[in-house]
Amino acid sequence: MGQSDNLHFEFENEQGVYIPGQAVRGRLHVTLSQATNVREIRLEFDGRAYCHWSTGSSNRRTDFIGREDYCEAMIPLFGRGLGMGEGNNLPEGQYVYPFSFVLPPGLPSSFEDPWRIGFIRYTLKGIIEKRGFNYSGHVLLRVMSPVDLSFLPNITTPISNRQEKFLCCFCCKSGPITAMLRLDRIGFVLGESIPFQAEIQNMSKRACTVQMNLIMNISYHVKRVTKILPTLAAQVLYPGNITPGETEIWSGGQLLIPSDLPPSHLPGCQIMNIHYSLQLVVLPAGPATQLKVPIDILIGSIPIRFNQQQQVEQLTLSPPPYQDPSPTQPAPTSTSGANLLLTQLAQLSYIEALRNEEGEVTQ
Repeated sequence: MGQSDNLHFEFENEQGVYIPGQAVRGRLHVTLSQATNVREIRLEFDGRAYCHWSTGSSNRRTDFIGREDYCEAMIPLFGRGLGMGEGNNLPEGQYVYPFSFVLPPGLPSSFEDPWRIGFIRYTLKGIIEKRGFNYSGHVLLRVMSPVDLSFLPNITTPISNRQEKFLCCFCCKSGPITAMLRLDRIGFVLGESIPFQAEIQNMSKRACTVQMNLIMNISYHVKRVTKILPTLAAQVLYPGNITPGETEIWSGGQLLIPSDLPPSHLPGCQIMNIHYSLQLVVLPAGPATQLKVPIDILIGSIPIRFNQQQQVEQLTLSPPPYQDPSPTQPAPTSTSGANLLLTQLAQLSYIEALRNEEGEVTQ
C-alpha cells in the first residue's frame, strides 16, 4: 500500500446520532495510490461496554473488569466475502462501496466515562485485507437509546428539599445556614435548561458563596462490588456573596443540561448505571464543610407530552427486527418505526447531534 492510500466513511445520517433498530447507511471511499492485489474489502462493526478499576497495590491488588458485548457483524464489500476469490487486482484509483446494515434493538446509549474507567462504544471499521497485512480505518457511531419522559411515573411532580447546618461548635457556635431548593418537576431532556428556585438564609458569622451543580453519578457493578463516581456535569454560580444575617432568593435561575450526556440509567447495560441530581451548594468562607441540598432528577431524550393520543402513537413506534448485515439485503424503508422516531428526535431543538469523528488510518 502506498503512502497516500486511505479509507474514508460517508454517512447518509447528517444528524450523526442513531437509535437502536435504525439502519446505518453510507459509503466507504477507498483510495489506492498504486495497483494492489486485494483479498477482501469489508466492514466490521461491534458494540460493547467495558470497565476496569483496581484496588490495593502490589501483591494485594484486586482488578475489577466488566465487559458486555452487544453486537458484532462483518459486512463484505469486495473480494473473498462476495465469492470473488482471494486474488483480486485493483488498479490505482478511487473506489466507492455503498453499505447498509441495521442496528440491533435494545442497545444502550454510547458513553465515555470522563474518569476513563469505562465506556460504551460502537465502532465501525473499514478493512482492506492484503496478503501479509491489513489496512484499516474506523469511526465511532453515536447511539442514543430513547428514554421517553412521558411514560415515567411522577415526572411532573414538584419537589423541594431543605437542609441546614451550624458552623463551629459549643461556645463558638453561630446561627445556622439554611438552604432550600425547589423544582417544578423532576424530568428533563438533553439540551434543556432546568429552571429552579433557591432560598438561602445565612445566620452564621461568615459570608457564603452559592452554586448550582448538575451531578452525574456513574455506578459500576463488577463481582458484586459497586463503585460510584460523582462527576460534575454542569454548573451555574450565584452572582455575589451572601453576607451574615442576609436571606437571598435565587429566582429565575436556569442550568443548561449538556446535550452530549447519556440519558438516565443507561437502559440495556448491566455493568454500569447513571443517575443525576441537581445540587444546591453553599460554601462558607474559611475552613468549613459545604452545605449541600440535592434533588434527584431524571434526564431523558424525548420530552414530556401531555397529549394522550401522542402517547398512544409513540407506543406503536417499534423498531424493526434485527437482521444480519448483508450486502444483498434490501434497505429498510424510511417509514419504519425507528426512522420515524429518529425524525422526531432530530426535530427537537434541544438535541445537538454529534458528528462522527473518524479515527486515524493505520497500517
